[in-house]
Amino acid sequence: MGRRPYDAGMEFVEVYNLRNDPKRIEGLQAATMGSTGFGLKPEPHLVGSEPWWESIQTGDLPTFEATGQISRVRWGSMGDWPEFDLSSDDGEITTWTREGDHTRFVKGLFARVRYVLQHSKDETPFASALGHERKLVLSLEVEDSPLRSEARAPGPFKVGEATTLWRPTGPEELALLAESNFRRWPPRLPEQPIFYPVLNEEYATQIARDWNTKASGVGYVTRFDVESALLLSYDVHQVGGSKNLEYWIPAEELENFNDHIVGEVEVVAEFRPD
Repeated sequence: MGRRPYDAGMEFVEVYNLRNDPKRIEGLQAATMGSTGFGLKPEPHLVGSEPWWESIQTGDLPTFEATGQISRVRWGSMGDWPEFDLSSDDGEITTWTREGDHTRFVKGLFARVRYVLQHSKDETPFASALGHERKLVLSLEVEDSPLRSEARAPGPFKVGEATTLWRPTGPEELALLAESNFRRWPPRLPEQPIFYPVLNEEYATQIARDWNTKASGVGYVTRFDVESALLLSYDVHQVGGSKNLEYWIPAEELENFNDHIVGEVEVVAEFRPD
C-alpha cells in the first residue's frame, strides 16, 4: 500500500486508551513512588490519578497529537516488542509502541496518537544522554480496515528481515546519536576509517565496560536492527575470541548503512569505573 493523501473523512478505530489500562497505570505509579531510579515525576500530579486526568481536561497538562501514515510495522527490541513508524505529511518519522490490538497496525494505513509530555526522575538511568522528556500515549487510533499484521512475535534475533547488532560507545558519540533521534550513527572522524558494529551483546559489554569506561569515564552498550540484505555485502570478522565478531563498515559507506537501520538505536546498558 503506497502513500495516500490524508482524508478528513476517514473512519478510525480506537485500539488503545490509557484510561482503560489499569495495569499500565499501576505500573507507572509504582515506579514513580518506588525508591528505584525509574519512573516519572508526579508533575503536575501522579500519572493516572484523578487530579492528573483533571489537569488534562482543564488544559493545565497540554495534550499533543501525531497523525500520519504507518510507514513501517515491526517487532523491535529482542523481536518481541511491537512497534510502528508514523510518517507525517512534513516527512517527520516517529516510532511508537503498537498498544492494544497490535495486529490493527498495517503499513499504509493512517494512525493518530494522542499523548502528553512527562519528565522522568532525575536519577533515571541514561537520562543525561537520552533526556528526561517522555511521550506518554493517552490513546491510539488506526484507520478502520480489514487488513491485519502478523500476530505472533518472531522472538530474539529473528526480527523479520532485520539483523540485531550491538555497538559499545562513549558519551560523545552517544550525544551525536541522540541528535538524530537515535536513528543515525554520526560520521566517522578522519582518523576513524572504519565503523565497527558487533554481533553479540557479550562482546559489546566487554568493550564498553573494559575500554570505554577507561577512555571516557562511562561506557554504553547500544542495540539496533539493520536490514539483513545490506549485511550480505560485508564479511564477519573474528577479533580474538570466538565471540568477538564484528562487521567492518568503511566510513564512506556509513551513510548508506544508516539508511538501512530499522527503527531506533536503543541504549541497553551503562558502565562506569568501579
